[in-house]
Amino acid sequence: MSQGFSTADVLRLEIERDPAPGELVNLVQNPNGELGGWGWLTPQAGVNMFGSVGSWLTPPRHVLTIYTAVAQATAYATTELMRVKAGHPSVGWRLVFRGGYDGAGLNSSVGYKVRFDFYNASRALISSSQYWSAGEFTTGYKGGGLGTMPAGTAFVALRIDLVRNTGTPQAFDQIDFNEVCVATGTSLDQVGSMVFYPPVQYVDVIGPALSINTSRDELNVGTLSASIRDASIDPSTSTLIRPGRRVRLMAKVDDGTADPWKPVFTGKISNGKVTYELKDPDVPDSRRAKIELTATDNATPLSAQNRSDGVSSLAELPYLLEGCGVPWNIDGNGDQVSTATIVAKNENASALDQVSIARDSAHGFAWVDRLGVLQVRSRTKMPTASSPLLATEYTDLDVDYDTERCINEVTIKYLRLNPVTGETEEIPYGPWRNETSILEWGVRSAEFTVQGIAEESSALASFAQAVLDANSTPKIRVNSTTVIVDEATAQGLPSRVLVDLYDLITVKGVTGQPDRAPARVASIEHKITPDKWQIVLGFVAEGSVASPQFTPSPPTGNDGKTIGQLLRPVGEVTMFMGAKADIPAGWLALDGSTFSATQYPKLYALNGNSTTLPNMADRFPIGAGTKALGTVGGSPTANVPAHTHPDTFAVSKTFAAVPTGTGGGNRLSNIDFTGAVGSGGAASISVLNPWRSIWFIVRAV
Repeated sequence: MSQGFSTADVLRLEIERDPAPGELVNLVQNPNGELGGWGWLTPQAGVNMFGSVGSWLTPPRHVLTIYTAVAQATAYATTELMRVKAGHPSVGWRLVFRGGYDGAGLNSSVGYKVRFDFYNASRALISSSQYWSAGEFTTGYKGGGLGTMPAGTAFVALRIDLVRNTGTPQAFDQIDFNEVCVATGTSLDQVGSMVFYPPVQYVDVIGPALSINTSRDELNVGTLSASIRDASIDPSTSTLIRPGRRVRLMAKVDDGTADPWKPVFTGKISNGKVTYELKDPDVPDSRRAKIELTATDNATPLSAQNRSDGVSSLAELPYLLEGCGVPWNIDGNGDQVSTATIVAKNENASALDQVSIARDSAHGFAWVDRLGVLQVRSRTKMPTASSPLLATEYTDLDVDYDTERCINEVTIKYLRLNPVTGETEEIPYGPWRNETSILEWGVRSAEFTVQGIAEESSALASFAQAVLDANSTPKIRVNSTTVIVDEATAQGLPSRVLVDLYDLITVKGVTGQPDRAPARVASIEHKITPDKWQIVLGFVAEGSVASPQFTPSPPTGNDGKTIGQLLRPVGEVTMFMGAKADIPAGWLALDGSTFSATQYPKLYALNGNSTTLPNMADRFPIGAGTKALGTVGGSPTANVPAHTHPDTFAVSKTFAAVPTGTGGGNRLSNIDFTGAVGSGGAASISVLNPWRSIWFIVRAV
C-alpha cells in the first residue's frame, strides 16, 4: 500500500513550550473536565464531582459537575496548589457557569461563589481573598474576578463554593461548569484582559523528525521515542526539551468535531540525548545535532507513587489515586472517593500495583489510554461494540493456534489483613484444576494474587472457576497485524489511527476465509518516518481473563510470618513513651494485668502458660543467665543498720603575753578541746539511679 501523503501533513509531534513574553496560560490543567472529574479539583467531605458531556452547549462539550451528597453548612471544592510565576503579583479567574439544580431539577436558588487561597513556598496558607459576589445564580453566566496576591505567595488555589441564596446547601444540590481558567500576570490590567487560555502551549517539531515510535500495552509504562535533527532545539542550548515537559503525538482526523487534531500518545519527556555530526561537511549546521527524545505516559507517575493500602473493590480505587496527578475513569466516571475499606497493607506497593491487584481480584481490565487517562473497567462494563478491520487495511496478519496458551490450573494468594497488627499475611489456596484440559494439554498454571473478595471456599472457588472457564481451551487467535496508514485511513471514519487499548476489533478475512472472532487490542505501536506510517496492533481473545500482573507482596519468612512478625516477634519487649491508652495495637503493657490465652496463644506459651503479665512497674530488666529466666529480685531501697562514727576533735589554742619581769616571751594561756562521738540508728535509703518512668510493652501477636 502507498501512503500517498507526507506524514507531516497529518501528524504533529508537540512539546510543551515556555509562554512568550506577555502570554498568559491557564494554571488549571483540566479546565473543562475533558479528562474526567479528578485531581485538579478536590471536593470537601460530603461533596462529589464528575465530568460529562453537556448537551446545553453547541457543539456539545465537556462539563464539570459539583454536587452535595448530604445537606451541610459549607460545600466546596478546591483546586490543587498552582505555582505562581516569579514577577506575577496579579491573579484572575474566569468560568462559564450553568446553575443550579436540586434533587428535583433546575433551581434558581442554587449557585456558586469563588475565592483565592494564597500559600507560601512551604505550602502554608498565608491568607484568602474575599469571595467574589455573594453568589451567582444566573444560568449561562460567565464570571470572573481579579486580585493582587500578598507578598511571599508561591502557590495559589481557587476555591469554588456551592451555595443557596436562602439557607445552606441541601442534599443533591448541583452546579455545572463548562470552563475554568486561572492566570497570573504582571499587572491587574494584563490579567483583566484574560480570555480562556489553554493550560499548555505547544510547539510542533514533526518537520525535522527522522522517526517516531510509540508503544503502549495494558498496564505497562507506555513510551515514545523520537529522533530529531534540529540544532535550534538542542537541549544544550535550548530549554524546550527538559524532563517533565509534556509531549504529545497528534493526528489529524476528520471526525466531524470542531478540532480535527486528536492525541495518539500523551506523556512527559523523560530524557533528551544529543549526538553531533562534526566531520561531514555536507551536513548543514541546522542538522548537525541529532536529538534522541524519549517520553513516558501516565503509567509512570502511577508506578512512582507509593500506595500501601489495598482496597476492596474497583469502585474504591479513586481513594488511592487521589494525589497521583493522573486522571482516571473507573467504570465510566471520574468521581472521587473519600473513604475506602482497606483489606491489605503492602509497604512495597505502588499505585499501579494496587490498580493491577484490584483489577485481578475483580477479573477486570485496566489500561492508560491515548489521552493519558487511567481506564479501569469491570468485566460487565467493557465496551461491546466491535469495529471491523477490513482485509484491505492490514498486512502481516499473525494468526496461530498454540497449545500452551491456556490456563487449566489456578492457585490463589489471598492477602489477609490482620486488624490487630495492621500487617498483611499471604494465605495460599488451591490449586483448582480442569482435569479434562490437563489430560489433553498438560498442566498450564497461573497464580492470582487477590484481595477484597470473601475468604470463603465458595467465593475463592468461583473466582478460580471463572478463570478456568475462560481459558482452559486453546483457540485460534489473532495475535497481531499491521495497518499501513494511507490518506483514506488517516481521514476515514472510524479512523484506524485512533484505535485504543481494549477496543474490540473483528478482523475481516480475505475472500473465502472466515472472519476472526472479535478480539481486544492489547498493544499498540506506531512506527513513523517522514514517508511511512505503520500501526502494529496486538490482540487478546475476547472473553479471556487478563493475565495476572506481578504485584509486590508482603515479604514472608519461616512459618509464613510477615516481615513485621520476623522483625518484631511475639514476646519482644520494648519501651513506649506515650500514654497507656496509646499503646499500639498488638502490644500489651507489662503491668501485671491478665490477658486472654485464646486471643494471644503464642504469648501465653512464652509466658509459661500463664495469663498474668509480668509487672515491670518500678523495675529494671536484667539479662538472664546467672539469674533464672523470669525470676525477680532486688529492691528500690537499702536498709542501713545502727552504727557509730569515729570520734573527732577540734583544738582551739591562744597565746598570751608573759608579764614583764617573768622571763619574757609568750605562753599558752588556755587549750580547748571540743569533740563529738558519732552514732546512728537503722534507716532505709534509695538506691535508684536518676530515672524517668516509661511503659514496658510486649508484642502479643
